[in-house]
Amino acid sequence: MQGLLLYCLLTAPLASIEVLAQDLNQTIDVNKLAKIVQRPGFQTRVVGGDVTTNAQLGGYLIALRYEMNFVCGGTLLHDLIVLTAAHCFLGRVKISDWLAVGGASKLNDRGIQRQVKEVIKSAEFREDDMNMDVAILRLKKPMKGKSLGQLILCKKQLMPGTELRVSGWGLTENSEFGPQKLLRTVTVPVVDKKKCRASYLPTGEWNIARQYGVNNFGNFRLGKS
Repeated sequence: MQGLLLYCLLTAPLASIEVLAQDLNQTIDVNKLAKIVQRPGFQTRVVGGDVTTNAQLGGYLIALRYEMNFVCGGTLLHDLIVLTAAHCFLGRVKISDWLAVGGASKLNDRGIQRQVKEVIKSAEFREDDMNMDVAILRLKKPMKGKSLGQLILCKKQLMPGTELRVSGWGLTENSEFGPQKLLRTVTVPVVDKKKCRASYLPTGEWNIARQYGVNNFGNFRLGKS
């Protein structure tokens, strides 16, 4: 089973990542990252699923807070780099009010807290249709500590039928709004891209789920309804 996070299924500003890696004197394999972060952007919501812990998932899930309120999830790719969605920063422009929390399984867990140094968004990000909805965060200090880990990038193509793990502080029911306090995870299958495109045609609405070969979360099928 691939321990992948849906937050990683976004198209990243790869040039920015490459420059960032050079600046940090670290090696980030852009080609491997590109195999995971494919166009277009995706809905990050998790519906249903089972309660889990960050440590059980690998320790790479990050809770992002703005003015101490949970806003989005992210993925730790490097002890100074977090991958998340660009739309999380709309209307939230004060960098000093952002906090990255690692090792947390409950939203009210203190976890390991790090301030954000910089937010890097793709120049192709568009608010109207959420094109290139991805952002890279640079942390002021390394995110290190007990139960923390970094996402291991997939080394092979995702084939239809491959099971992926989607995790986050999402919904337990279709009708719910807002995040849950407990971290949850659900297993979803990869669907053939042609079938995926047929199920999710462009709608012009950013909040309609657009998937990377994933057409349901648990028993809840994604779509406009």
